[in-house]
Amino acid sequence: LLRGRKVAILPDNDEKGGQHGAMVAASLMRCGCKVRIVPVRIGKDASDWIAAGATWESIQASIQTAEDCEPGGGQDDEPESEERPAVTTIADEMRAAIERECTGSAALTPKGLADLDRAIEGGFAFGEIVLVAARPSHGKSAVGLQFIHHWTQLGIPCAFCSEEMTNEMVGVRALQFATARSRSTWARCREEINSDIATFVEDRASAFVIRKTCDVDAMLTLAAGLVNSQGVRCVVVDYAQQLAEHGKRQYEGVTEVSKKLAAFARRENVILVALCQLSRAIESRDDFVPRNSDLKESGQLEQDADVILHLVWPWMLDNSKPKEKYVVFVGKNRNRGIMSRVVTLNFEAARQRVVAEPAKSKPSYVPEFDQFNDEGIPND
Repeated sequence: LLRGRKVAILPDNDEKGGQHGAMVAASLMRCGCKVRIVPVRIGKDASDWIAAGATWESIQASIQTAEDCEPGGGQDDEPESEERPAVTTIADEMRAAIERECTGSAALTPKGLADLDRAIEGGFAFGEIVLVAARPSHGKSAVGLQFIHHWTQLGIPCAFCSEEMTNEMVGVRALQFATARSRSTWARCREEINSDIATFVEDRASAFVIRKTCDVDAMLTLAAGLVNSQGVRCVVVDYAQQLAEHGKRQYEGVTEVSKKLAAFARRENVILVALCQLSRAIESRDDFVPRNSDLKESGQLEQDADVILHLVWPWMLDNSKPKEKYVVFVGKNRNRGIMSRVVTLNFEAARQRVVAEPAKSKPSYVPEFDQFNDEGIPND
């Protein structure tokens, strides 16, 4: 969107604002932009400056007198990786591990789907990169947004980086999740829908949307800014293969994207969920069971991932299958065990959400217990 444009950045008037402004400038220059950083003359930020009487003409004059940023100098460099050569002992690492367990710093973040959490021994850990892979139209964006809805409900600020959907599409998907009202009624139920929105966002942490960046560097720069300024702890990228730099072979581009996403998750200590495309190979199998090798364009994605979840909506591949059935296959769980390779759920397409499979649908269901209520007391 901004490739080749002239851009003026007005960063917050403090050290952190200056650093973030320099990072954004460096990223934009890699996209071919001419960038100028304009200092705020009065107050903490541009809004203070405007409130103090700055006009468009005076701001424009400041932009005209600012100098063009030069690429490759000092603050424009890539952030240094935190992983540096070091020597410790195994005993030290064991003590550090039990310290993290006892202080709660190793606690896992659940996804709001109990069966899936149990399958991977509890959830995701901060610093991990998670691949959520599926064929097109199999609900991977819906699942990514559902993770965000659950995490913000827990008070965790999140970011959704969309390289595919428009703002309108993101808004519609989120609204389908937030309200039980049919989309066909939205236009004539505006007040009720706004009330549903207010109820949904109340007491939730913020969820930010980053859209249509030039490349993975630009996206990660904006995400890092939200980590530093807004406390974002979980980032969902939709989807990884689209971030590959134009002009490179797709394999090489996706390999580079994968490495940068994994490094970002570790450096910023965030959960990074990368949505990915699966190849058509799954469609030729009778059982529709995906493999990690089905990840398109690069084996680096499989190598870098800490967790791999494959999503399959069988009805999309065979219309004779139940429309509500939805299956998650656990392909990898590097840092914990895999308690179950297959998790069966239900997909509510109209609400763009995945829910637990009804108890009566499970193989372990015993109908004789229907006569008892949830407390184990016989029903009258």
